[in-house]
Amino acid sequence: KASAVMESIERYSALASVFFNERRGKGIVRSSMAEMVRKYGREHVLHPDDVVESVSPNYTEYMRMDFLEGYDLISREHVWVPAGLVLTRYDVVASRNGAFNPFLYSHSNGLASGNSVEEAILQALCEVIERDAVSIAELRSSVLQFHVLKSSIEQLRAYGLRLKDIENEYVDDPNIYPEVDLSSVEHPYARYLISRFEQEGIPFLVKDITSDIGVPTFIVTSIQWVTHDYGYLAEGHGTHPNKDVALIRALTEVSQTRAANIQGARDDLRRMNYDMGNTAENKAWQFMHSSKRIGYGSIRDERNEDVLDDIEFILERLKANGLNRVIVVNLTDDKIGVSVVRVIVPGLETFKVSKSVIGSRAMRYMHA
Repeated sequence: KASAVMESIERYSALASVFFNERRGKGIVRSSMAEMVRKYGREHVLHPDDVVESVSPNYTEYMRMDFLEGYDLISREHVWVPAGLVLTRYDVVASRNGAFNPFLYSHSNGLASGNSVEEAILQALCEVIERDAVSIAELRSSVLQFHVLKSSIEQLRAYGLRLKDIENEYVDDPNIYPEVDLSSVEHPYARYLISRFEQEGIPFLVKDITSDIGVPTFIVTSIQWVTHDYGYLAEGHGTHPNKDVALIRALTEVSQTRAANIQGARDDLRRMNYDMGNTAENKAWQFMHSSKRIGYGSIRDERNEDVLDDIEFILERLKANGLNRVIVVNLTDDKIGVSVVRVIVPGLETFKVSKSVIGSRAMRYMHA
């Protein structure tokens, strides 16, 4: 319940309509990118080219835009950030107010809340690193993503087109990332979650998709057939310096996804044709068993008592991989009193979020 409440607060605090109407756009500066760079210097303005996001082909540096002030945790300097990277559902508000939003997609990646600003920053950092790791994993394991292709075929079939099933050459590679043997997990709550899956006979698979950044990241998947022609597919991810926390997050997220599927089973659960040669468990990398297997105990992590130490660990790992900007925009609503931030790390991948842009990190992995 606490998690749901906190997420609702962070989503509310980042809504552009709320920010401009109830908070009267406090802190917004309207100017062009060219003027902001001239006034503050290039290093103090986040440019659309700096981030892995889809940018409108109509964008020019002389268009009037909204900016919010952020703070770079590494350089310890203030940075002006386009509002389209910070606020959600910004398009309508921008057009109504005469501003241009250069970004084609709005998302909540890097948006987090906490009992303190530091806790919110840690949660947001873990999320952007998680999305980066999942993006790279999907792009490495899939020449053409099975789920993307499957979705396109299903949409065309809905219009009455007769199409063949997906050919075997589009099967993902399940062996890039190892499965995790959980027998050595000692954390009591993690063990409880694992036992609940086992007691209910719910199959699940855990893979270690930790990226070069080195913050433990897991993907947990589950497929459970309900009848001969549909079933529940669920996927969860988790990232944290402490691998136990990362695993718990991934397990609870896959449970949450299952609950949402079950809740909507009567009305909107997608039907799945049961064909042993053409299902996700045989063609989508995250649902397929890997030929590699590692013990949970072999996964390195970082265990700190202080949130600030966790943040410092992550900052050092980012810098070690050439990611030298970590920008925080404080979105805390004083009336609510719960800390909310948006964290942006230029260079981290966002393909999992937008399915539209591939950055240099993913390209390096894909061509390795």
